[in-house]
Amino acid sequence: MPFRSSHRLVLFRPASVVLLAVVLSLAIACGSDPEGVSVTGEVADVKARSLTEFETLTIVDEDGRTWQFVGGAFAGFTPSHLREHQALGDPVRVWYVEEGDLLRVTRIEDG
Repeated sequence: MPFRSSHRLVLFRPASVVLLAVVLSLAIACGSDPEGVSVTGEVADVKARSLTEFETLTIVDEDGRTWQFVGGAFAGFTPSHLREHQALGDPVRVWYVEEGDLLRVTRIEDG
């Protein structure tokens, strides 16, 4: 009795494979960092909202561009820790999302 299989061999057309690769690449690129994009620079100014949150944070990147951010919930660094970075000239890395004309901080860490 000949061997019969219930499985079928499925061959994909090259265009289908390319389309699938493009769709997967876009999905990965668009969803790769839910915390936004980041920039690294030295702290130029910090305005505190409370002991644990800041109202605004200004940094200057290595190209001399000034970035002003608004705070929200605690993002990893207190205003006093940011002032310490400012006094020592230690860089910070700031992740942010754009909300209209504002850059809202989502996370901060040592640069």
